[in-house]
Amino acid sequence: MDWTIGPVMTTRAGLVNTVMTGLTGCEVGSDCSHGEGVGEVGAQKWMNRVIYELRKMGVCAGQHIAGDVELRRRAAALKPGKRALAAGTDEIAVAQGACDGPWEGYKIANYGGGKVIWAIEGAGEGPPGANRRSWTPKSGCSTPGPGPTPVACPIPPPGENWAYDLKPHGGMLLDASAYVGNPTHTKDLPWPGCGVNRCPLSYEKGPLAKACSLLMFGDPVWLVEPGSGTCTVFPPDENSLMTVRVSSGSCKLSMRGTKGSPQSQKWSVFASVPACDVAPSGLCR
Repeated sequence: MDWTIGPVMTTRAGLVNTVMTGLTGCEVGSDCSHGEGVGEVGAQKWMNRVIYELRKMGVCAGQHIAGDVELRRRAAALKPGKRALAAGTDEIAVAQGACDGPWEGYKIANYGGGKVIWAIEGAGEGPPGANRRSWTPKSGCSTPGPGPTPVACPIPPPGENWAYDLKPHGGMLLDASAYVGNPTHTKDLPWPGCGVNRCPLSYEKGPLAKACSLLMFGDPVWLVEPGSGTCTVFPPDENSLMTVRVSSGSCKLSMRGTKGSPQSQKWSVFASVPACDVAPSGLCR
Protein backbone atom coordinates (compact mmCIF):
# COMPACT_ATOMS: atom_id res chain seq x y z
CA MET A 1 0.00 0.00 0.00
CA ASP A 2 1.17 3.54 -0.78
CA TRP A 3 1.16 6.15 1.96
CA THR A 4 1.33 9.94 2.19
CA ILE A 5 3.51 11.13 5.07
CA GLY A 6 1.94 13.93 7.08
CA PRO A 7 2.60 15.93 10.25
CA VAL A 8 2.95 14.63 13.79
CA MET A 9 -0.48 13.92 15.30
CA THR A 10 -1.12 13.00 18.91
CA THR A 11 -4.80 12.18 19.31
CA ARG A 12 -3.90 8.58 20.20
CA ALA A 13 -0.91 9.40 22.43
CA GLY A 14 -2.87 9.05 25.66
CA LEU A 15 -4.35 5.71 24.58
CA VAL A 16 -0.92 4.34 23.60
CA ASN A 17 0.45 5.35 27.01
CA THR A 18 -2.53 3.74 28.77
CA VAL A 19 -1.79 0.43 27.06
CA MET A 20 1.93 0.59 27.88
CA THR A 21 1.18 1.46 31.52
CA GLY A 22 -1.16 -1.52 31.76
CA LEU A 23 1.45 -3.88 30.33
CA THR A 24 4.38 -2.68 32.45
CA GLY A 25 2.87 -1.26 35.64
CA CYS A 26 5.08 1.83 35.18
CA GLU A 27 3.96 5.43 35.40
CA VAL A 28 3.87 7.49 32.20
CA GLY A 29 7.20 9.24 31.71
CA SER A 30 9.12 6.97 34.07
CA ASP A 31 12.37 5.13 33.32
CA CYS A 32 10.78 1.76 32.55
CA SER A 33 11.94 -1.52 31.02
CA HIS A 34 9.37 -3.20 28.79
CA GLY A 35 10.64 -6.64 29.87
CA GLU A 36 11.17 -8.11 26.41
CA GLY A 37 14.95 -7.74 26.23
CA VAL A 38 17.26 -5.39 24.34
CA GLY A 39 17.90 -4.98 20.63
CA GLU A 40 15.64 -5.40 17.61
CA VAL A 41 14.09 -8.70 18.74
CA GLY A 42 13.03 -7.33 22.12
CA ALA A 43 11.63 -4.19 20.49
CA GLN A 44 9.58 -6.27 18.04
CA LYS A 45 8.16 -8.39 20.87
CA TRP A 46 7.18 -5.21 22.71
CA MET A 47 5.58 -3.65 19.62
CA ASN A 48 3.61 -6.87 19.03
CA ARG A 49 2.21 -6.78 22.57
CA VAL A 50 1.15 -3.13 22.37
CA ILE A 51 -0.40 -3.61 18.92
CA TYR A 52 -2.38 -6.62 20.12
CA GLU A 53 -3.77 -4.72 23.13
CA LEU A 54 -4.79 -1.79 20.94
CA ARG A 55 -6.58 -4.12 18.52
CA LYS A 56 -8.43 -5.76 21.40
CA MET A 57 -9.79 -2.29 22.19
CA GLY A 58 -11.12 -2.01 18.61
CA VAL A 59 -8.38 0.36 17.43
CA CYS A 60 -6.68 -0.09 14.06
CA ALA A 61 -2.99 -0.63 14.87
CA GLY A 62 0.03 -2.27 13.28
CA GLN A 63 3.25 -1.42 11.45
CA HIS A 64 3.61 0.19 8.02
CA ILE A 65 5.82 -2.76 7.11
CA ALA A 66 4.78 -5.66 9.33
CA GLY A 67 7.51 -6.95 11.63
CA ASP A 68 8.13 -10.42 13.01
CA VAL A 69 10.35 -11.67 15.83
CA GLU A 70 11.98 -14.34 13.68
CA LEU A 71 12.57 -11.83 10.86
CA ARG A 72 14.26 -9.55 13.39
CA ARG A 73 16.58 -12.39 14.36
CA ARG A 74 17.49 -13.07 10.74
CA ALA A 75 17.85 -9.38 9.91
CA ALA A 76 20.50 -8.99 12.59
CA ALA A 77 22.87 -10.88 10.29
CA LEU A 78 22.36 -8.39 7.46
CA LYS A 79 24.14 -5.13 6.83
CA PRO A 80 22.62 -2.26 8.83
CA GLY A 81 21.18 -0.54 5.77
CA LYS A 82 19.10 -3.58 4.88
CA ARG A 83 17.75 -4.45 8.32
CA ALA A 84 14.64 -2.24 8.34
CA LEU A 85 13.45 -3.56 4.98
CA ALA A 86 13.97 -7.16 6.08
CA ALA A 87 12.47 -6.85 9.54
CA GLY A 88 9.73 -4.22 9.34
CA THR A 89 9.41 -0.60 10.40
CA ASP A 90 10.72 0.43 13.81
CA GLU A 91 7.52 2.13 14.99
CA ILE A 92 3.86 1.30 15.41
CA ALA A 93 1.02 3.00 13.54
CA VAL A 94 -2.30 3.77 15.22
CA ALA A 95 -5.29 4.96 13.20
CA GLN A 96 -7.24 7.98 14.41
CA GLY A 97 -10.50 6.35 13.36
CA ALA A 98 -11.32 4.45 10.18
CA CYS A 99 -8.32 2.78 8.60
CA ASP A 100 -8.44 5.01 5.50
CA GLY A 101 -7.71 8.13 7.59
CA PRO A 102 -4.40 9.23 9.17
CA TRP A 103 -2.36 6.69 11.14
CA GLU A 104 -0.25 8.24 13.89
CA GLY A 105 3.33 7.02 14.32
CA TYR A 106 4.86 6.05 17.68
CA LYS A 107 8.35 4.68 18.21
CA ILE A 108 7.64 3.05 21.58
CA ALA A 109 10.85 1.12 22.21
CA ASN A 110 14.45 2.03 22.94
CA TYR A 111 16.36 -0.42 20.75
CA GLY A 112 19.59 0.00 22.68
CA GLY A 113 18.40 -0.65 26.20
CA GLY A 114 15.02 -2.34 26.25
CA LYS A 115 13.25 0.73 27.63
CA VAL A 116 9.75 2.06 26.98
CA ILE A 117 9.50 5.34 25.08
CA TRP A 118 6.40 7.19 26.21
CA ALA A 119 4.17 9.16 23.86
CA ILE A 120 3.78 12.87 24.63
CA GLU A 121 0.53 14.64 23.82
CA GLY A 122 1.15 17.75 21.78
CA ALA A 123 4.88 16.99 21.28
CA GLY A 124 6.73 17.46 18.04
CA GLU A 125 8.65 14.87 16.07
CA GLY A 126 11.60 13.05 17.65
CA PRO A 127 12.99 13.09 21.18
CA PRO A 128 11.70 13.48 23.74
CA GLY A 129 8.88 11.04 23.34
CA ALA A 130 7.70 8.37 20.95
CA ASN A 131 5.74 10.66 18.63
CA ARG A 132 6.51 10.34 14.92
CA ARG A 133 4.93 11.68 11.72
CA SER A 134 1.53 10.43 10.55
CA TRP A 135 0.85 8.30 7.48
CA THR A 136 -2.35 8.30 5.40
CA PRO A 137 -3.07 5.55 2.85
CA LYS A 138 -3.43 6.75 -0.74
CA SER A 139 -5.84 3.95 -1.64
CA GLY A 140 -8.77 2.38 0.17
CA CYS A 141 -8.43 -0.28 2.83
CA SER A 142 -10.65 -2.41 5.02
CA THR A 143 -10.72 -1.96 8.77
CA PRO A 144 -9.04 -4.98 10.35
CA GLY A 145 -10.48 -6.96 13.21
CA PRO A 146 -8.63 -7.77 16.41
CA GLY A 147 -6.25 -10.06 14.52
CA PRO A 148 -5.50 -13.71 15.20
CA THR A 149 -5.79 -14.93 18.75
CA PRO A 150 -2.33 -15.68 20.16
CA VAL A 151 -1.56 -19.33 20.72
CA ALA A 152 -1.99 -20.21 24.40
CA CYS A 153 0.54 -22.32 26.27
CA PRO A 154 -1.11 -25.67 27.14
CA ILE A 155 1.10 -26.18 30.23
CA PRO A 156 0.00 -24.30 33.36
CA PRO A 157 2.61 -21.87 34.72
CA PRO A 158 4.97 -21.81 36.49
CA GLY A 159 5.71 -25.34 35.22
CA GLU A 160 7.49 -28.12 37.06
CA ASN A 161 10.15 -30.80 36.58
CA TRP A 162 12.42 -28.25 34.85
CA ALA A 163 15.68 -29.35 33.26
CA TYR A 164 18.47 -27.74 31.23
CA ASP A 165 21.36 -28.93 29.14
CA LEU A 166 24.44 -27.25 27.73
CA LYS A 167 26.51 -28.57 24.84
CA PRO A 168 29.49 -27.48 22.70
CA HIS A 169 28.46 -25.40 19.71
CA GLY A 170 31.79 -25.12 17.86
CA GLY A 171 34.92 -23.26 18.92
CA MET A 172 34.46 -21.70 22.35
CA LEU A 173 30.68 -21.44 21.93
CA LEU A 174 28.16 -23.27 24.12
CA ASP A 175 24.47 -23.76 23.38
CA ALA A 176 21.80 -24.14 26.10
CA SER A 177 18.32 -25.70 26.02
CA ALA A 178 15.48 -25.49 28.54
CA TYR A 179 12.83 -28.14 29.21
CA VAL A 180 9.62 -28.06 31.25
CA GLY A 181 7.70 -31.01 32.69
CA ASN A 182 5.15 -32.67 30.38
CA PRO A 183 1.81 -32.96 32.22
CA THR A 184 0.40 -35.29 29.52
CA HIS A 185 3.20 -37.86 29.99
CA THR A 186 2.71 -38.68 26.31
CA LYS A 187 5.39 -38.56 23.64
CA ASP A 188 4.94 -35.73 21.11
CA LEU A 189 2.13 -34.14 23.15
CA PRO A 190 1.26 -31.33 23.64
CA TRP A 191 3.66 -30.60 20.75
CA PRO A 192 6.00 -32.62 18.51
CA GLY A 193 9.35 -33.17 20.18
CA CYS A 194 7.99 -33.59 23.71
CA GLY A 195 9.20 -36.61 25.63
CA VAL A 196 7.18 -38.54 28.17
CA ASN A 197 8.62 -36.49 31.04
CA ARG A 198 9.61 -33.13 29.56
CA CYS A 199 9.03 -30.79 26.62
CA PRO A 200 11.68 -28.60 24.93
CA LEU A 201 11.05 -24.86 25.02
CA SER A 202 12.58 -24.18 21.62
CA TYR A 203 10.89 -21.82 19.15
CA GLU A 204 11.79 -24.27 16.39
CA LYS A 205 9.40 -26.83 17.93
CA GLY A 206 6.39 -24.78 16.91
CA PRO A 207 3.92 -22.17 18.22
CA LEU A 208 2.95 -24.04 21.39
CA ALA A 209 6.58 -24.42 22.45
CA LYS A 210 7.18 -20.75 21.67
CA ALA A 211 4.12 -19.66 23.68
CA CYS A 212 5.26 -21.67 26.70
CA SER A 213 8.81 -20.35 26.41
CA LEU A 214 7.60 -16.75 26.34
CA LEU A 215 5.23 -17.38 29.28
CA MET A 216 7.40 -19.41 31.65
CA PHE A 217 11.05 -18.99 30.59
CA GLY A 218 11.63 -15.69 28.76
CA ASP A 219 15.28 -14.94 28.06
CA PRO A 220 18.24 -16.66 29.77
CA VAL A 221 20.16 -15.06 32.62
CA TRP A 222 23.71 -16.44 32.83
CA LEU A 223 25.25 -16.73 36.30
CA VAL A 224 28.86 -17.33 37.36
CA GLU A 225 29.09 -19.21 40.66
CA PRO A 226 30.91 -17.05 43.25
CA GLY A 227 34.30 -18.47 44.18
CA SER A 228 34.33 -20.94 41.29
CA GLY A 229 36.92 -19.03 39.26
CA THR A 230 37.03 -16.02 36.99
CA CYS A 231 35.80 -16.21 33.43
CA THR A 232 34.31 -13.96 30.80
CA VAL A 233 31.08 -15.29 29.31
CA PHE A 234 28.79 -13.38 26.96
CA PRO A 235 26.24 -14.05 24.20
CA PRO A 236 28.04 -13.23 20.93
CA ASP A 237 24.70 -12.39 19.29
CA GLU A 238 21.98 -10.40 21.09
CA ASN A 239 19.40 -12.29 19.04
CA SER A 240 20.65 -15.76 20.09
CA LEU A 241 20.90 -15.45 23.86
CA MET A 242 20.90 -19.22 24.45
CA THR A 243 24.35 -19.39 22.85
CA VAL A 244 27.33 -18.04 24.82
CA ARG A 245 31.06 -17.69 24.27
CA VAL A 246 33.64 -18.36 26.96
CA SER A 247 36.36 -15.89 25.99
CA SER A 248 38.68 -16.14 29.01
CA GLY A 249 39.28 -18.00 32.27
CA SER A 250 37.27 -20.84 33.80
CA CYS A 251 34.33 -21.04 36.20
CA LYS A 252 31.10 -22.78 37.15
CA LEU A 253 28.25 -21.45 35.01
CA SER A 254 24.48 -21.75 35.44
CA MET A 255 21.37 -20.11 34.05
CA ARG A 256 17.72 -19.29 34.75
CA GLY A 257 14.90 -17.63 32.83
CA THR A 258 13.72 -14.05 33.20
CA LYS A 259 10.12 -15.22 33.69
CA GLY A 260 10.93 -17.04 36.93
CA SER A 261 12.05 -20.53 35.90
CA PRO A 262 14.39 -22.17 38.45
CA GLN A 263 18.16 -22.02 38.24
CA SER A 264 19.93 -24.77 36.33
CA GLN A 265 22.70 -27.05 37.52
CA LYS A 266 26.25 -25.67 37.41
CA TRP A 267 28.51 -26.55 34.50
CA SER A 268 32.32 -26.40 34.36
CA VAL A 269 33.26 -24.06 31.50
CA PHE A 270 36.57 -22.63 30.28
CA ALA A 271 38.13 -20.73 27.40
CA SER A 272 39.16 -23.75 25.37
CA VAL A 273 37.89 -25.99 22.58
CA PRO A 274 35.53 -27.50 23.55
CA ALA A 275 34.55 -24.89 26.14
CA CYS A 276 33.21 -27.30 28.78
CA ASP A 277 33.84 -30.65 30.42
CA VAL A 278 32.04 -32.95 27.97
CA ALA A 279 30.32 -36.11 29.21
CA PRO A 280 30.00 -39.28 27.06
CA SER A 281 26.48 -38.07 26.19
CA GLY A 282 28.01 -35.08 24.39
CA LEU A 283 26.60 -32.64 26.96
CA CYS A 284 28.49 -30.41 29.35
CA ARG A 285 28.78 -31.49 32.97
